[in-house]
Amino acid sequence: MGGFSSPSVPEEITEIIHEAATDNKDQLRYLVGENAHDRCARRLEIVPEAFRKEI
Repeated sequence: MGGFSSPSVPEEITEIIHEAATDNKDQLRYLVGENAHDRCARRLEIVPEAFRKEI
């Protein structure tokens, strides 16, 4: 997998922060934007050492 998509814009981050603060879930992490979803998916596809080298 080559480069990752562009980073999230402040509005996306603000929306997720609001969701995290008000959704009453016992959730520790929230992904924001396509970039974060791409990286998370890639991290799960390959071994940790390869992922660290890739990024």
